[in-house]
Amino acid sequence: MRPKIFLKLATSIDGKIALKNGESKWITNEKSRGEVQRLRAVANGIICGIGTVLKDNPNLNLRGVDYPPSQMPARIIFDSNLKTPADYNIVNDAIGGKSIIFFDKALQGTKTKFGDNVHLYGIGRDEYGLSIPQALEILSDLGLNTLMLETGGKLAASFLKQGLIDEIFWFLAPKIIGGDGVDVFANLGFETLEQVIKLAQIKQIKLDGDMLRHFEVKK
Repeated sequence: MRPKIFLKLATSIDGKIALKNGESKWITNEKSRGEVQRLRAVANGIICGIGTVLKDNPNLNLRGVDYPPSQMPARIIFDSNLKTPADYNIVNDAIGGKSIIFFDKALQGTKTKFGDNVHLYGIGRDEYGLSIPQALEILSDLGLNTLMLETGGKLAASFLKQGLIDEIFWFLAPKIIGGDGVDVFANLGFETLEQVIKLAQIKQIKLDGDMLRHFEVKK
């Protein structure tokens, strides 16, 4: 049985995650960001892609939440070509918790300089890139059964297209960025309305002007 996966999104009201130049801090407000920390505490693993890692150098840890460092959610990176710098926050063992990197198994044997807290798994590829189902099987075997997806539009779209997202927590800021901003999802390739992703809203919460909408993804 695969892990339960929920996707966290933080966008302008018109579905943008950044300006054209990549600036994205901060679209949502402080209260929304605090709620994100509580969501992270529900998961035992947080997934992101290498694009997010290189752009933001994120910690993906818990802040402002009473949580033992030894029990921090695992930080999980999809990094086909092992581009994650060894000195980046996401693989810093001082933060607590372990880091997991999935990469193309064709690079098996590549020398790296990561610490003992970083676990590398070479996996296969499919039409979407690195095999997400194969990665999820490994994560399930590791006992990681609730995963938070906190990433850019390309990896999020890959999960969606494969029906691998169960719920979405969508933080919406009352701001308009416009058509030249960065879209929340990469192209999904749908050709009919029958193919589109359908959602059922579970609840809606106001957060000092922002809005959190919690959806279930219909299967």
